[in-house]
Amino acid sequence: MRRRRHSGVLSGGRTGNMRLAWLGVLFIFALGLGFLGAAWFSGRFPREERFPQQGPPPLAEPVRVSPTPFVVVSGDGKGAVSPAAPVPTLQAQTDGSLTSEPEDSRYAPVVEDMPDGVLVVPGKKPMVGIVVDDFGYNGAMAREFAELEIPLTWSIIPGAGGTEKARKIADEKEIPYMIHLPMQAVTDVKGSRLYKESWIVEGMTPEEIRSAVLRSLEELPDAVALNNHRGSLSTASAELMGPLMDTLREKGIPFVDSRTIGNSVAFATARARGLPALYNSIFLDHQVDDAFMRKQMSKAVALAEKRGWVIVICHVRPHTLTYLKSLALEKFDTVEFVTIPKLFGAVRPRGKAGAVE
Repeated sequence: MRRRRHSGVLSGGRTGNMRLAWLGVLFIFALGLGFLGAAWFSGRFPREERFPQQGPPPLAEPVRVSPTPFVVVSGDGKGAVSPAAPVPTLQAQTDGSLTSEPEDSRYAPVVEDMPDGVLVVPGKKPMVGIVVDDFGYNGAMAREFAELEIPLTWSIIPGAGGTEKARKIADEKEIPYMIHLPMQAVTDVKGSRLYKESWIVEGMTPEEIRSAVLRSLEELPDAVALNNHRGSLSTASAELMGPLMDTLREKGIPFVDSRTIGNSVAFATARARGLPALYNSIFLDHQVDDAFMRKQMSKAVALAEKRGWVIVICHVRPHTLTYLKSLALEKFDTVEFVTIPKLFGAVRPRGKAGAVE
């Protein structure tokens, strides 16, 4: 009997020891998980890989960057252009366009007049020029936009998968198109996806800027003008806009400032260099709402009636297509819808004394 009791005690002791061992293992495992969790929350692991930063980056001192060169120009730039590195590969979002920059003043108050003088349309009916941005992604929608019975000017992004298709459709339907050149936004940090997709970024040399413009002209040789895609940082930089406008003037390509930021110097820089330039005043379709788009168009018409002309920018989107179909059926007796080339042919600068040049 004693042996059995003693044997039971020994058996119970072993069981207790095993339980304690397992509890110890579980405790150490829990401690390990806790350490890993604390390290993750303290930032020792790259959280941005899991959850990309939302909104603008924290303010910091400006940093000069050295972008990847796009092309090398041979000779005086009028001959062949040989690629030195691949041009940015643009990625379409679910709506068929690149992500808009949330900090832009593009949806802010109407641009009445620019600070360096006014452009007017003397002796003509007020004109409304509608630009449709972001062609180059959705080929099917490009075909649908081509069937609209209202004067439009397309703006095609170079380097996109559907750039050539959009250009061919525009040529086939005799629709004038501009180059929609991607430029760096204030929220684009070096190395980010949208930074890599931009053709004009902070720190580029005049030669690199010239090469980028020439490369875009190779893809879109019959462009009637060039406007910026995004670019709230680039268009606010005189260092970047100067070489850009010099190249456009050399090639005889006018410029349209999309006005994605209030302190853009692009239009003024173009004017100072004698380059024909216009600017956008109304963004039409940043809300998916027919009533909103009608309200925006009413603002555009009123502004055209006041100063003689206005440019409205919209995008290759389904709700925009639907609205433009209805717009083609409406009657606007006080204004004329025109293409950008026709608007450039009608608008004249007015000097400081008020005389039309």
